[in-house]
Amino acid sequence: MSMMINSSWFTHDQFQATVTVPSGKVSADLTAFPLMIDLSLMPIGFWGLVTSTGGNIRAYASDGVTQLPFDVTYINKTRGLGRMFVKTNLLTASNNVVIIKVFLTGASALPVTDTYGRNAVWADYEVVIVYPETVNRTGDVYTRTANEVQFSEWKRVDYYDMTGNPHQGVAVDTSGNLVTIDTNYLRRSTQSAPNTVLASNADPVGAVKTATGNTSLNHMSDGCIIAGELWVPCNEYPVVSGNDEYLCVFNLSTLALDRTYNVSSVGRHIAGICYVAATSTIYAVDYLNGASLMRFDTSGSYLGTTALSVTLSGLQGIEYVEGDLILSQETVDLARASLAGSVYGSAGDEFSNPQGGISEGISYNPTTKKLFHMDGDGDMTVLEKVAGIADWGRLHLNHHAETYPRSTVWSMGVSVHWLDLTGDTQQGFLSMANGNTSSNRGTLAFRTSSNRVSLWNSTDGWLESDVDANYKDTLRLTAKHDGTTQRKLFVNGILKATDNTISARPTGTGANMDFIINASDTSNNEDGEGYYQFAWARNDYVSDAWMAADAAVMNSPSTFYTIT
Repeated sequence: MSMMINSSWFTHDQFQATVTVPSGKVSADLTAFPLMIDLSLMPIGFWGLVTSTGGNIRAYASDGVTQLPFDVTYINKTRGLGRMFVKTNLLTASNNVVIIKVFLTGASALPVTDTYGRNAVWADYEVVIVYPETVNRTGDVYTRTANEVQFSEWKRVDYYDMTGNPHQGVAVDTSGNLVTIDTNYLRRSTQSAPNTVLASNADPVGAVKTATGNTSLNHMSDGCIIAGELWVPCNEYPVVSGNDEYLCVFNLSTLALDRTYNVSSVGRHIAGICYVAATSTIYAVDYLNGASLMRFDTSGSYLGTTALSVTLSGLQGIEYVEGDLILSQETVDLARASLAGSVYGSAGDEFSNPQGGISEGISYNPTTKKLFHMDGDGDMTVLEKVAGIADWGRLHLNHHAETYPRSTVWSMGVSVHWLDLTGDTQQGFLSMANGNTSSNRGTLAFRTSSNRVSLWNSTDGWLESDVDANYKDTLRLTAKHDGTTQRKLFVNGILKATDNTISARPTGTGANMDFIINASDTSNNEDGEGYYQFAWARNDYVSDAWMAADAAVMNSPSTFYTIT
């Protein structure tokens, strides 16, 4: 279906857009359905008027007067990204319309307890987690274990304890070369075999001292590869008597010093550099001053500064990635800025702490779209970008559990981007549990032996789909269990498996049960590496049509509704 986007001004104080779910999009009437509206599909006028928190947004029925409960779960005004859920009825034989208004004056965020506020959207649910927030959006407060990390659009795909424990930086190119940079050591390898050293320079600082006659030099910073040559800043750090700063060019094959450019007159410390080929410009960061970036050309001439809209702290590395600059901060970690210096979002939300250590240099291969990140202990993480999932939560060898009143009739769902670093290992995605033994649980998992997404319990065994959850797949997974008659498994809204005459799960006599994301029992024996979005649990047996609509609005909203 093609998506038509228009916008209209209706009064002097509001902007309005119409979201239409056409007749026939649902196979059965759905009452009080939380319709997810992808705000990135809204007209440009919407983003010019909405506040940074989305507090001036309201939702209405087709008459434009009858207000509907809504929940704005994510807003990134700068990038035009966001989600909201509107509680509405979806009738299969009707065009279903929701009106979204943005008020220019007199509107602030509704309290979560308001008749049309957040809690009202999720009144029929027990648990709803919509990242990047980890609050239970139903308003119910349960005992919980929550260990997610917001991960933005970068995900970790490889990790290496590097030879020699280099900790200043890393430089890569599109030919597969990789050079690690230590305070006074260079090592060249390949991106496919990072720890196989092919060439080294055990005293690059000494070579620069000899070439320049400057005996104060003692430190190499994060560098980059430009036109087949390795460029690395060399300086005195800590700064004792003025700034002794050089841009040094090394032979990429042998790592021998070729030439230097004295840029000490700039009077600032250079902690890292990157190259923007389109403008033939070298950008540099200053560990001691995060208010602006320095710029040079490839003859070592100083071109001036670029002010940052947000002052960043402890800048250690910089890289040019797909039109923007990624900035590595010592502890806050990766931020993103435009070439004009506008910092997107908060100061460290591009990727939150890839390794848990001190963040040092970074380098990007635009062919493989991988970002190489060095930490202060000589460990290198490789990150890969997946666009469009900036608001997901990351569970790295940990889980999120909510303990609430037990029921053997339940429905549950989650979106998962599976990224176990060891590949196809068995992993639980969701679980309904009672206590810390596997015999009590009903689990939605990936089964290693058959390579299939499956439902499991210790009495009835595996109920398998025909879906192999491959490494890096993104899937919408839902399941339901009606006590002792039936359990069903859905992948991307499609019924994949049904089992009749089943055992009740979870078992036990306790009053409560655990709903677990990145599933494990309390001994944590199934924690994996996963990224999750919109996880929910209900103590009822929702319809198959509900599961189909749930997946459609999360996976491909522009094919489920139009915005006019």
